[in-house]
Amino acid sequence: METELDKNKLIVGVRQSMKALINRKATEAYMAEDSDEFIQKDFIRECAAGDISVIRYATMAELGRACGIEIGAAVACRIK
Repeated sequence: METELDKNKLIVGVRQSMKALINRKATEAYMAEDSDEFIQKDFIRECAAGDISVIRYATMAELGRACGIEIGAAVACRIK
């Protein structure tokens, strides 16, 4: 999946994404398959609690490029 994400209301990174999920402000979630297992576990748990499906990317580099940044990204969310 190499398509670029619309950057409108897109947040990138574990802390900001988890905060958005916990506060139920996220509408879409994105996760890199090669991110740390403990990040994936917590992220998926919060997505499930908020009934948000997770769109998966193969690598952190791929997700980072899709988010329009020059470094890898473990997770990202679109917010309301």
